[in-house]
Amino acid sequence: MPRILEHTIQARPTASGIASTLDALERTAHLQRTLRIVVRLLIQAIVLAALVSLFFFRVPQVEGRSMQPNIESGNHVLINTLAYGVALGPLVLTRTPIGRGDIVAFERGHGDDVKIFLKRVIALPGETVALSNGAITVQGQPLDETYDLLPDHSSMNAASVPTGTVFVLGDNRAESDDSRSFGPIPQSSIIGKAVFVIWPIGHVKRIL
Repeated sequence: MPRILEHTIQARPTASGIASTLDALERTAHLQRTLRIVVRLLIQAIVLAALVSLFFFRVPQVEGRSMQPNIESGNHVLINTLAYGVALGPLVLTRTPIGRGDIVAFERGHGDDVKIFLKRVIALPGETVALSNGAITVQGQPLDETYDLLPDHSSMNAASVPTGTVFVLGDNRAESDDSRSFGPIPQSSIIGKAVFVIWPIGHVKRIL
């Protein structure tokens, strides 16, 4: 009888050990399932962010000095392509007016020669704009430009901005190819609004 009791007492730690092992295995399996879910969600979030970036934002590299001192040559600029509305093909879901002073990104050229330009909106559809020795008037009134710029002494006779277009200039007026040479740009050519300089790190800032 004592021997049987001894065997029974010795068997109890063994059963307890098995239970502990099973519990540890269950916890490990649960942790692995949780990690798989987290990794799956993280991958989905990264893919979604990439798709949003692809369709709703662009990050072109600026070439040239026409937008100095606000945007330097070599800067990478974040373009918000939803700034002025959402369109699905010919269907326009929302539309936000382009504002005077906005720095817009627009396309010029045809086929393989299409390039993206950044310029500041100076005059809106239906307005009359003129330059005299570098000073701008819109609708006969001096334009108050509150942003930093590098003015020049150019002049331009008064011109009307046709419906569906905007008149744009570079902030570095002496080194900018803009509406003074190629005329107002179609609003349909505008792909978005420049909102941030995101590279290089030392130049990161909001665009005003």
